Amino acid sequence: MKVKWVLLVTVAIVGVVWSDQAWALCEVHTSDRTYADGSTLSGSVCNENGALKVTGGTGGGGAVIKDGTGDTTEMNVDNGRAQVQNYNPNLAADNSANSASKVPVLGCVATAAVTAWTEGRQVPCRTDLTGSLVVRHLDPCSGVGKQYLPINISSATTTEITASLAGSSNHYYVCSINIGPVAGAQNLALVDDDSDGCGSVTSGLAGGTTAGSGWNIAANGGLTMGDGLGSIARTGGTNRVLCLVSSTTAQTSGVITVVAAP
Repeated sequence: MKVKWVLLVTVAIVGVVWSDQAWALCEVHTSDRTYADGSTLSGSVCNENGALKVTGGTGGGGAVIKDGTGDTTEMNVDNGRAQVQNYNPNLAADNSANSASKVPVLGCVATAAVTAWTEGRQVPCRTDLTGSLVVRHLDPCSGVGKQYLPINISSATTTEITASLAGSSNHYYVCSINIGPVAGAQNLALVDDDSDGCGSVTSGLAGGTTAGSGWNIAANGGLTMGDGLGSIARTGGTNRVLCLVSSTTAQTSGVITVVAAP
C-alpha cells in the first residue's frame, strides 16, 4: 500500500512539473543575452512584457514583435531591425517628434514643390507643408508653377509681356489679369506672336489684334479677370509669346499671371 501511495504522489508531482513546462511558451529575458554556438534553448525568448524576441544575424538584425493594447500595427525598419508595433488608435498622426508611433491618417507625402511622376506608377497623395491636402484640377493654372508678369506701359505700342517663347509643345495659359486704374483712357489688346519680340502679332486672345478691338478702358478705370485657379485665355498656338497692344501714352500698370503647359 505504501508503494502505491509513493507512486501516486510521484506521478502527481511529475505531472504538475510537466504541465508547467508544457505551457511555458517562452523564456522571459529582461535584457539581451548571448549564447555559445550550438546552444539549445528550452523555448522562445520574450521580454518582460511578453513580447517575442526573434534575432537573426550578427549585430542584432532581426524582428521584434511587440504586444500592446492598440488595434493597428505597422512595420518599421531601424538599423537592420524590423519592428511590428501596436499603436493606440486614439492618437492621430501629427508632425510631432513621436508621430511615427501614431496612427497614420492618410498615406500622404508633405512636399513644397510639385513632383513629376512616371505614367502608370502608384503614387502617394500629397500635402503642402501645413498638412493641407493638395488636389489638382485638370486646368494647368491649378497645377503648374505660375509666372507673374508686370505690366508697365506708357506709350502707344506693342509690348512683349512674357520673357520668352512658351516652348515647342507649350501654350501660355493666362490665369489672372489685374490692370489699372489707368491714368487716362486706354485701349488694350491681349495678343500673341509666334516670334520673340512681338514684331508681328499672330492672333488675339480676348478680341482682335489691334488696340481698338481689345478692351476699351476709361480714364481711372481698370480690369480684373480670373482668380489664378483656372485659365481665362490661351495662346492660339504653341511656342508663342504674349503681348499687349496699347492705344495711348496713358500710364498703364498691372500684373498678369500665366503658366506654360501643353
